[in-house]
Amino acid sequence: MRVQCKINSLSLVDNKSLLRRLKKTIHLEGDICGLEIGHIYDVQAIEYHNEEGRFFIHTFEEDDYPQPYPIEFFKIIEDTIPSGWIITFDTSSEQTTIKRITFSEWANDDYFYEKLIDDDEESINIYKKNLSTV
Repeated sequence: MRVQCKINSLSLVDNKSLLRRLKKTIHLEGDICGLEIGHIYDVQAIEYHNEEGRFFIHTFEEDDYPQPYPIEFFKIIEDTIPSGWIITFDTSSEQTTIKRITFSEWANDDYFYEKLIDDDEESINIYKKNLSTV
């Protein structure tokens, strides 16, 4: 799956309700580091939390993990989901919702991303093996 960055700063968001929602989780002024308007990125995972979607994109080559960015910052260029990706669901409330779409190890482990950030060697190796490039 590939996406093109169309927004890289909250100052570029016109929709007031979207801006209010994004400001609850993004506490930055100016451009968001790593995102270039017009650049095309490979998506490593899609995650939903509290009805907000995030694309996880590997924007910093020196890191062993991707960064989460609001889905609204992007235009989908290639909507094909990589082979081997699965969908997991959140059934903790009255309504079942999509939780995560990615490779199985991440999709089935609610702490996989935290393990990547914490430099867990096994998780990093799994991530690198599954690094999606379309």
